[in-house]
Amino acid sequence: FGVDMGLSALNKDAVKQGLEKIAESSRAEMERQWRRLHVTEWEVIVNRAQLVKEHSSSILEELKKLTH
Repeated sequence: FGVDMGLSALNKDAVKQGLEKIAESSRAEMERQWRRLHVTEWEVIVNRAQLVKEHSSSILEELKKLTH
């Protein structure tokens, strides 16, 4: 947990102390949830990039038609 986990606004010492009080199995599950969230975020980024590419290609093809 930390800046890379979306907790940058929280006091790092308080987060560390709180996590130490949570059972290890619960901490492991929390870390799995954060990893799943990061994967989902990357999927959104990739999907957005693919959409931009598709739209850009369509626009480019139309522009090419205008110049020929």
